[in-house]
Amino acid sequence: MSAVVFIEIEDKSRISQCRRRAKVAAKEMGYSEVDRERVSIAVTEAVSNVVRHAGRGFFLMQPMKLSESGGDELAVVVWDEGPGIAHIGQCMKDGYSTAGGQGIGLGAMKRLSDVFELYLPQTGGLVVGMSFSGGGDLKSIQPPRDALWDIFATSLAKPGQSVSGDAWAIESWDRGLKVLLVDGLGHGPKAHQAATRAVDCFATVRDLEGESIMLALNEALKGTRGAVAAVAEVDNVAGSTRFTGMGNIFGRLINGTETSQLTSVSGTVGYNMRNPRSFEYPWFEDSMIILHSDGVGSRWDLGKFPGISYSRSSIIAGALLRGYRKVSDDSSIVCIKSNSKGVGGRSTVSRNAT
Repeated sequence: MSAVVFIEIEDKSRISQCRRRAKVAAKEMGYSEVDRERVSIAVTEAVSNVVRHAGRGFFLMQPMKLSESGGDELAVVVWDEGPGIAHIGQCMKDGYSTAGGQGIGLGAMKRLSDVFELYLPQTGGLVVGMSFSGGGDLKSIQPPRDALWDIFATSLAKPGQSVSGDAWAIESWDRGLKVLLVDGLGHGPKAHQAATRAVDCFATVRDLEGESIMLALNEALKGTRGAVAAVAEVDNVAGSTRFTGMGNIFGRLINGTETSQLTSVSGTVGYNMRNPRSFEYPWFEDSMIILHSDGVGSRWDLGKFPGISYSRSSIIAGALLRGYRKVSDDSSIVCIKSNSKGVGGRSTVSRNAT
């Protein structure tokens, strides 16, 4: 499966670059020619809007594997540094434009994507989220009501680096989800090697509990640069989340208006690791967990983003990356929401290290 694509939108040349990368990703995911074309057009409109109205922004594309038997989706998040939109209702209508264009951008994106959402931060700018499946029928997953989870995760390399030293993995179990987020010390190929080894190990020990998983990761990472890591075990049956963190992986659990900071202990996985310790928190049908590396500033507050908790996980992750991503390090974020309307559920097995 394609790796994450992250492109800074600076000028018109980025439009064709993003379009080409999107078509390649859709082809690699087995999408039909028709589906590849609608992905291409929607991405073109999204990036063109950034160039036309904001002048600068970012394009993020992340394949997400939604089930062991298939069901992959291509998630796209585009955010800009512009002034925002004053009349969103009018802008969604074809033919309306404030910059002399054809006025089909947002409307086309909504029609061509399987899932479409946008968010207007109070500080200005716009965050657009789109998801595409290869099913051909736009109504088949609009919205994905049978999914128990709304998941978005990505790892971005430090500017100038070809690989990220951060990595994530999400595995299903019979009671819910298990999540790994790992940050190899430093950045570059050696950090990437440590993170990749952790993801590979996690896939073999996912049936263990958090402390045992962390001990297994410690053995697997010996001889590498080492890493900081966290494992979250979301248990829908017991209504709880167990969090086992080692080092500065940041996590928050949001239950309605209450936010819990998830507790880690100090240490380095693979080198000088202390005994791991798990902490338990409640999990409800409307809960949300957000994990990120120190490449994303930890002083964020969703209260500064009115209404965003009702958005899809990709929009939430995009807004946090827009406001708090550091260019001095690799950056990773995992956002998982429980879908209270889920009635059967998709199992989830996904990872980003390649």
